[in-house]
Amino acid sequence: MSRRRGYKRYSPEFKREALKRASEDGMTDKQVCEELGISARQLGRWRDEFRLLGADAVPHYPDFTSLIRPWTKVLRVQVLDTAAAWVRTAGGSGSTSMRRVP
Repeated sequence: MSRRRGYKRYSPEFKREALKRASEDGMTDKQVCEELGISARQLGRWRDEFRLLGADAVPHYPDFTSLIRPWTKVLRVQVLDTAAAWVRTAGGSGSTSMRRVP
């Protein structure tokens, strides 16, 4: 009989503190993860969850939005720049890597 692996559950307070710590100047995600004993992937999931759900993702911490907002703007600019570059190259030349299949 195999044993079922239990997953560690983290409190909303722990998640808030981890995300807050990772957003501080001079701190990297790697440093925060090593300090807290979590994986970078887990921290990224919490960050993504917050981006999707906003304040509902991490309850009782309304000021956290101000910490994430600058990252959202940076990502939006990067996506738009990438799309514009694609249009200038592949999209504008008439050739495309995505073909319609009949």
